[in-house]
Amino acid sequence: MVYYKSYSDLCRDIINNIYKINTNVDLIVGNPRSGMLPAVIIGLLMNKPVADIDSYLSGKIWGSGLRGKEQNFNWEKIKKVIIIEDSVNSGAALTDVRHRVSQCNIIESHQILYGCVYIVPGREKLVDIFFEVVPQLRFFEWNLMHHPRLNNACVDIDGVICHDPTEEENDDGPRYLDFLNNAKPIHIPTVPVSCFVTSRLEKYRKETEGWLEKYNIQYGEVIMLNLPSKEERIRQKAHGRFKAEVYQNRSETLFIESNPGQAEEIFQKTGKDVLCLGNGKSLGIRNIDAEMHNYIVELKKKDEIINRLYKSRTYRIGKMIIMPVQILRDILIMAKLRYLKWINHEKNK
Repeated sequence: MVYYKSYSDLCRDIINNIYKINTNVDLIVGNPRSGMLPAVIIGLLMNKPVADIDSYLSGKIWGSGLRGKEQNFNWEKIKKVIIIEDSVNSGAALTDVRHRVSQCNIIESHQILYGCVYIVPGREKLVDIFFEVVPQLRFFEWNLMHHPRLNNACVDIDGVICHDPTEEENDDGPRYLDFLNNAKPIHIPTVPVSCFVTSRLEKYRKETEGWLEKYNIQYGEVIMLNLPSKEERIRQKAHGRFKAEVYQNRSETLFIESNPGQAEEIFQKTGKDVLCLGNGKSLGIRNIDAEMHNYIVELKKKDEIINRLYKSRTYRIGKMIIMPVQILRDILIMAKLRYLKWINHEKNK
């Protein structure tokens, strides 16, 4: 079961949840490397200065361009700070940051909050603010090529590891050979890939493996399409079908593809998880647990509001209004649970 977040997902999720950060925060601090992604986006959205954790603990903030100069962003104005991560899993990185903060004297007057964009279920109390609950197994576009799950994945080459050839380069002749030898990398995996599955023709194995060796990319094997020519590959419409057949007959549980049409075909023919980098979509079993957990978290927040109303001076009026609301809410919860179970049942038929 795969849960995937792309760069565009990250931006959208931050925009949709930015209201959870109080506007009186004076500084957004990111924990490098991936924590800087949300820190910069949040800083831009809220028009607040940004710093990495090392700069912050040294009493420095990043330059903020002309607008920052006009608004006079400076250290003396910093009172309330949020330290942000892209995600929290075990909480080890956050614990290290908290320790470093506790040892720094120059920021002892600051009110510091800790937050993240994504958090695994059960870890919510580790932070003051989180945007979404995303359980394991999960992948982020910004760390996908460094994730140990690649050890159990089939990965396409063109459009994933290197750029696709242009129409001019894709001549099945000298220009294509030049492309194979000199293609520019997009992602260089830092962990071994179980298997590269490419619709490149078998006759180009030497050039393909030479290019992978050139960039020190580790892998188990390369499976290529055994057809005589590009024209025959097009005639048979073999791209997606070939990859699906390979994936179906192997033990890997993830396929990383760049072409949306081929990704859909691979998923439809195998029923196994597919990540498409071309459109940032994860094709696989719908994650009911993640959706329900987020739903329950929001309900708990509403219950807190209800409890405050019960304790207020307007108790009697509140009781008259709230009890029907609670009954209606319970009905809606049951309806949604039944709906989700029905969807899960239909998808597993």
